[in-house]
Amino acid sequence: MFHMPLFFFCSGFFMKPAGSTIDIRLFIFKRIKGLYLPYVKWCILFLLFHNLFLSWHLYNSDYIGLYSRDEIIDRLLHILFTMTGHDQLADPFWFFKQLLLSSVLVFLVVYAIRRINSRFKNVITLVILLTLTVISKYYGWGLPIIWNLSIVFLSASFFFVGYVYRNYELKSIKLYAGVIAMLVVIIGVYIYDDYLDMLWFSWDNVVLYVVLALIGVLMTLAFSQLLERTPIRHVLYYIGNHTMIILVLHLLVFKLVNLLKIVVYQLPIERLADFKVIPENNEFFWLVYFVCGVSVPLVFEWATSKVKHYLNP
Repeated sequence: MFHMPLFFFCSGFFMKPAGSTIDIRLFIFKRIKGLYLPYVKWCILFLLFHNLFLSWHLYNSDYIGLYSRDEIIDRLLHILFTMTGHDQLADPFWFFKQLLLSSVLVFLVVYAIRRINSRFKNVITLVILLTLTVISKYYGWGLPIIWNLSIVFLSASFFFVGYVYRNYELKSIKLYAGVIAMLVVIIGVYIYDDYLDMLWFSWDNVVLYVVLALIGVLMTLAFSQLLERTPIRHVLYYIGNHTMIILVLHLLVFKLVNLLKIVVYQLPIERLADFKVIPENNEFFWLVYFVCGVSVPLVFEWATSKVKHYLNP
């Protein structure tokens, strides 16, 4: 309900506004290098392994079939030119495109309003972004290549809030504010979690979703201040600096946990294809999914970095 808005908020928090058109070109170049190129690289890799993964029961053959040569070419073109068409195991990759589009949009908007001397300009900008979110969702607006405009505007809204928060950052958030935010989030999850989602929201609950999502962000910031005082912060720093590989591989790693559940509970091998996890008996296994989904990609990246260093000392 709020973890994806949190990603956009944090990305906006670290955005440095442009001072010239040169900064705009440099920002767009960095976005392409940091988001578009990794998207293409990993999507092509998953595409090449698609038929092999299908034969390993990683995909449900009732819904996903073998790719012919023509379909591979078609998906490759979509990956290259629209940042769509990625495989099921690359499902989280929609984030790459939305972060690219929303960050460039906000960067340009901030540059355009930089000389407006109004204390309300940030509030007005956010209201405009949210209004565009509602209208584009209601009318189903889309553009070639960009497709769904409502997700772009909603992503840009959270990104913009992160940027504004950076400029007016409070030195600390009181613990009681974090506790209250946590209670609100728990209530929100209990009541609304079935249909408050960044990809599947409706036009008439945008405001409710944004409010609850930002309360979730506030909760996270409050408790992060507590974690900052503990030794675990070093572990979180390391994980935070390697989130790309976790984003890319965690669904694939979940298949290993699915296999473990199949062995433990004597399930048919076809259950390996369950997406994103096998839902039964997760009172304990959610922790296994979590630990493996984070640690295995980190170990993979550490190992590959050692191999690269050995080959290119």
